Amino acid sequence: MKIKNKWFLALTIATTIPAGFSLIACSTTENNNNLQNNIPKEFDFIPALQSNQEINTNSIINKLINIVFKNNEVKKTQFLETQKQKEQLTNKLKELSIEFNETQNTDKLNDFYTQNWLFIIKNIDKLQWTFTNWWIFPEFENAKYSQQFLEKIADADNPENLKFDNNNWNQLQEGDESRESSDDVFYLRKDNFLIRIYISREGDNKVIFKNIIYFFKSRTKNISIKLISDSVHNALIHKQQIGFDSFENDVVSDYGFGSLGVLLWKENNEQDI
Repeated sequence: MKIKNKWFLALTIATTIPAGFSLIACSTTENNNNLQNNIPKEFDFIPALQSNQEINTNSIINKLINIVFKNNEVKKTQFLETQKQKEQLTNKLKELSIEFNETQNTDKLNDFYTQNWLFIIKNIDKLQWTFTNWWIFPEFENAKYSQQFLEKIADADNPENLKFDNNNWNQLQEGDESRESSDDVFYLRKDNFLIRIYISREGDNKVIFKNIIYFFKSRTKNISIKLISDSVHNALIHKQQIGFDSFENDVVSDYGFGSLGVLLWKENNEQDI
């Protein structure tokens, strides 16, 4: 009889404990659901997913910032704060864009680029490139373009405005001419569009958009910074004919004429930054 009672007690405990746990679990789940339902929707957290292009772009921008400011964290922080004034910078660029269309003078725009280069680079999708003139090197006594090249570029049709549909950049590369220049020279590429950037070595962290270039007839969007930079290096730094020949026979042959322009607030763009 005692043996039967022990088995009955064990069976009772075994069947009772899970039921207790089940009641607790159900109660906890119900409470959690009630709490979840009472959390305001504005506190929902949605993880930000970045594409590979966005990751690459952020890496390029951070690299450029570090090149400009090196270890000067104070100047870097001060500059980054100025670039957060989006509404003010947007309104100023709109104003300068209207003024350029009326006067065709680029001086104020160039000053704006120098002071707010990061704002421009990070918001390129709100801007448009507008043609000003062709990209040709100054000629020298023993180094110059062929007459055929000059005639062709004189007859070329001006490119239409280029409007950017995203903020992604492909590449940042130091130019071959940089080593023998008074400033550091870098090329920032977005498909077949380039900004040739001068970075001062005088400790003032000055950045100049020396050339804003669009190869509008390029057969490829993956244009070679190395090829272009080699031509610039030989033509402008060493004043050698090989630089002009390379520009004509390699760069222009592959990518078409290089056209220079300015970056303006995009026409019919109602979206603020």
